[in-house]
Amino acid sequence: MPSSNIPLNELNKVRNIKPLIVLFFSDGCFYCQKMRPDWEKFKKTSPISFSEIPVEKMSEYNPLNEEETVRGYPTIRLYNKGKLIKEYDGDRSHKDIMNFVNKYIKKNKSVKKKNLTLLKSNNSKGVNLNLFQRIVKKLSQNKKSPKNKKSPKNKKSPKNKKSPKNKKSPKNKKLSQNKKLSQNKKSSQNKKSNKKSRSRSRSRSKSIRRSKGKK
Repeated sequence: MPSSNIPLNELNKVRNIKPLIVLFFSDGCFYCQKMRPDWEKFKKTSPISFSEIPVEKMSEYNPLNEEETVRGYPTIRLYNKGKLIKEYDGDRSHKDIMNFVNKYIKKNKSVKKKNLTLLKSNNSKGVNLNLFQRIVKKLSQNKKSPKNKKSPKNKKSPKNKKSPKNKKSPKNKKLSQNKKLSQNKKSSQNKKSNKKSRSRSRSRSKSIRRSKGKK
């Protein structure tokens, strides 16, 4: 749908609720006359509402708080939600003016190209619920879903745990005990045999001495 040309008496109301681009001009200005064809082309395809204020009606114009006065012509200013967004300082061709507006719309996702706004319906004098629901859906879609939590790395499962080394099983313990017992038995037997052999050698030496003494 083509955007509407907002008259001066409705300018304050419109720029408080949606984007509005305003051309301040003078018919006697050479540069204003030069850019007039490009401005007319821009109006036919403008994605937002626009307004035109000639120098003769500047006394009727109500500027915003802290808005500087218009010092030269032509001057193009963009407004939205009761604020001066920016004074256009680019080339005055209709393509450059269109790019200026489109960049602003892309940066502000809440601003719709069709200038949809929450207006009161004539019948119910309430909020347009269908439009409100559409806006809520878009806002909910823009919300990012929480990222998937990554599982902690380098955590080994209990299966991978190594069994402790040098731990002998009960069977091995019994075998080692049996070995020790057998070794102890052998050592005791060896000691006994050594004692017997010593006692025999002593008795022999005694008998030899006795026999020598008799001779």
